[in-house]
Amino acid sequence: MATGFVQRFKGRIKAASLFSDFGSSTKGLFDNSGVRLSGVWNNAGAPTGGAGGTLAGIALPGDLLQDTTGLALYQNTGTQAAPIWTAVSAETSAQTTAAYNTNAATAAVTLSAANITGADAEVVLALTGALAAGAAATLPTVAALAAALHAPQAGLSYKLRIINESSGAFVWTVTTNTGWTLNGTMTIAQNTWRDFIVMFTSATTATLQSVGTGANS
Repeated sequence: MATGFVQRFKGRIKAASLFSDFGSSTKGLFDNSGVRLSGVWNNAGAPTGGAGGTLAGIALPGDLLQDTTGLALYQNTGTQAAPIWTAVSAETSAQTTAAYNTNAATAAVTLSAANITGADAEVVLALTGALAAGAAATLPTVAALAAALHAPQAGLSYKLRIINESSGAFVWTVTTNTGWTLNGTMTIAQNTWRDFIVMFTSATTATLQSVGTGANS
């Protein structure tokens, strides 16, 4: 069965759009030429993602879903076959191009996701603590980073600059954590910076590529 609506144009009836419920592959709104339109869906509760999740096989990439219980808005950032429902909020809508963060650790530390996020294009992290010996700066897990970035998709990337501002002449070494692949030099000498490219290779994995270094003044 299909239902739809029509509109009158210059005295004639013409089809405007059509909702078809023949099957999951044809559900949705279509224009006059049969092209599937993006939609806004309602759901009583937060949606679930994946091949067996909410509106799997139905919602197109980019479709919106309103949680009528929690009064939240989500967007399908996955595929039609396996939607990924990402919360749309003021944070995800803001276009912040650069951010500056600090960490005052004086010995080995596991960085937080907030330490290395906060902007779309470039994040600067200054390690300001006074080292008494060389120390490791362990990355947050990729899962923690992904949560801070609201479920980023494969291909998302940004530049990360880490600065060693220690008053002690010792080296910080960036070390791995779950989900990461590290490429290139990971050491940062006193009063220098090192630039990296953070790139998600999937929803749960990412690479950190060293791309250059320089003096900090």
